[in-house]
This record gives sequence, C-alpha cells and structure tokens, in this order.
Amino acid sequence: CPMTLTLHDLRDLEPGSPLGRRLFAKLALPAQLRRVARVIAVSEFTARQLRDRLRVPSDLLRVVENAPDAELTRITDAAELRRVRERWNLPSRYVLALGHLEHRKGLDRLVIAMGELHLRDGMNHVGLVLAGHDREAIGPRLETAAHAYGVRMVRTGAVTDAERAALLSQASVLAIPSRVEGFGIVPLEAMKVGVPVVYARESALPDTIGDAGVGVNADDATAFADALERVLSDDALRNELLARGS
Repeated sequence: CPMTLTLHDLRDLEPGSPLGRRLFAKLALPAQLRRVARVIAVSEFTARQLRDRLRVPSDLLRVVENAPDAELTRITDAAELRRVRERWNLPSRYVLALGHLEHRKGLDRLVIAMGELHLRDGMNHVGLVLAGHDREAIGPRLETAAHAYGVRMVRTGAVTDAERAALLSQASVLAIPSRVEGFGIVPLEAMKVGVPVVYARESALPDTIGDAGVGVNADDATAFADALERVLSDDALRNELLARGS
C-alpha cells in the first residue's frame, strides 16, 4: 500500500553526525524516498533541503508545520517557580538553552557569546542555563569553558514537562545557536509563555520565527552577544518581539 514518510530535518547528513546515522541518511534514506507516495516536511526549509540535496520531486512534497503543546502556559504559581529555582540554584536572570546537549547545537559558541556579554556594563550577573539531557557528554567541556570565561552556568540534565515550563517562564531570553534545525518547536514554546528569542539564522528558524525574534550569524559570537544584550536591556524591543510572536 502507498506509504508516507515524515522528515523533521536532515541533520544526519551534516558533518559531525554519528557515523551510523550518517550512513543511514546517505544510503538507506534515498532508497526509502524512492518507495513512498508522499513526503511530509515540517518546514519550508526542510522541504527545500529535500528538493536540493536529495532531489525529491516537488509534487511528492507537502509541508505540515509543527505546533507547540496547546496546554503549555506561563507558570505563575510562586511555589512551583520557587521549587524549580531552588532545586538548581538558578541565577536571578538567565539565558536559557533548552534541549539535548549535542555538538550540533552550537553551545560552545553560546558560551563564548556569554563570556563577551559578561564584559558589557550591567551584564555580568546574567547566567546561562542548559536544560536537557547531555546526550553526547559535552557538559563537562562546556562547564570548563564557562568557568574560563567567568560565566555562571547551570546544567539541569533532563527535565519534566512541568520543570520545562517553569524554566521557560523564568528565563530572560531563549538562545538557539544551532545551525541545524528542521523546524524549531522550542522558540514557539518560548514565545507562547512570553520569553523573547535570539537565534542562529542559518537553519529553519527564520521561517519559524521570522521577525518575532532576533536572528544572527551562527558563527559570530560577538553578534550573538550583541543580540542578547539588546534583548536583555531594551524593554521596548522585548515587548515588540513578543507582540510579533503572539
């Protein structure tokens, strides 16, 4: 019977992806694509990649975008917010990176950007919170780098849905420095609970977020620090971004 294949991204074709996944993407995925009657991509960006890199015909493709959890809301319960804050001794203001800790996420560049941010007037109290399972055991290296740059960094490990919502609700900014994102559900979650987003514009995020966030060059740590400083210090900009994303 006819089959449909849904693809969220082509991250496994990127340099640095695990060897087994990379081999599957290069060998087995094209064979699968030749057997299906329909290919669902979660963003126009992923659809373009499928056309350009894997020669998937346009008439085979359909774009069906993801959406944030309909039940996700900003946490206002003081006791729950305090519980999460005390559990990890969170900074009073923090930049949040939410998701698995992986090389492709660009977290090394985010730590460098935070180091630059700390040199700016009034910014040395802003911390960095990494919330997610350390899938590729890069956490200790990131901690070493953060210490060298004088950045207070907190790693939470894997979190529950309730903790995820509380961490988002208390964040000053959500940062997404990854160059490889097929859609970007996390920034939509952030905007839904009233948190502005600074993101790398090389992936699907410009399609997902547009001008409701601040997009910068993924490889430019100084530009990332500049964007973080603007969002952290300019209330009018924050309100404008949140209004665009609502």
